[in-house]
Amino acid sequence: MNLQNTIIALDLDGTLLRADKSVSEFTVETLRNIGKKGAEIFFVTGRRKRVADDVLKPFIFPARLIANNGTTCFNRMSNERIYTHYFPKEKVEFIVDTLGKINRTPVFIIDVDGIAEDMVMAGAHLEEKVYRDYYKRSSDYILIEEDIKESKFIDKVTGMFLIKKNEELRNVISFLESKTNGSLEFCSLDNLNFLPTHTILEVLDPGMTKWNAICRLKKIIGKSDAKVIAFGDDHNDIDMLTSADESYAMENAICGAKKAAKSIAPMNEDDGVAKVLAEKFL
Repeated sequence: MNLQNTIIALDLDGTLLRADKSVSEFTVETLRNIGKKGAEIFFVTGRRKRVADDVLKPFIFPARLIANNGTTCFNRMSNERIYTHYFPKEKVEFIVDTLGKINRTPVFIIDVDGIAEDMVMAGAHLEEKVYRDYYKRSSDYILIEEDIKESKFIDKVTGMFLIKKNEELRNVISFLESKTNGSLEFCSLDNLNFLPTHTILEVLDPGMTKWNAICRLKKIIGKSDAKVIAFGDDHNDIDMLTSADESYAMENAICGAKKAAKSIAPMNEDDGVAKVLAEKFL
């Protein structure tokens, strides 16, 4: 079967990756063989490039990586940057000021060539245990600045997030929606087993979604009319599960993802992506 006009769009956590962030040789070989038949493989994730690259090491074949929920895109094999979208500086300042009114500060996700760090935290973040734990896990890649609004990387911000207790999340979203008047979008990540009592709330520039990124990349590589088959499990996958020609929510997905998808795939722990693709194409 020739798959020259087919794109396979794959979320990572909770979808392609098992809970321990591993993948089976069956999954790797299935995607390699799908690529050999002409399909384009798009890894589409909310992870930063560095963190995505770490778990994608077994996949040594041509593919594209859409990271940060669509704000950055790279060729996997050559590491070539295809595009990057930065938040306008004035919008970053506005978000910091707005969240400051409820004594909250976002973490910046940054993308700067030549440095290892890809996040900026305020000193005040380290007063909260959940952020301290996050910092301990990734201290080599996080810059601490006392006044985040004065960060020298404020014009290199590709995304922002807060970590909130589950019961506080709705109030924070409602406050932000009332103050931003549609100039921002918000997406919670609920399918994260390492944060049972908290949720990561991502702040997005409108239009910076996984599906819009897929469409942008299709146009860049000259395959605007290609068929898209998408797999996902969480809130930030819903737009691509809704819009793709074929879509699969994992059996372990949140309810919203299952409602958005056209079909259900076996669990990520059971190589669900590879099983669907192997049965369909191999």
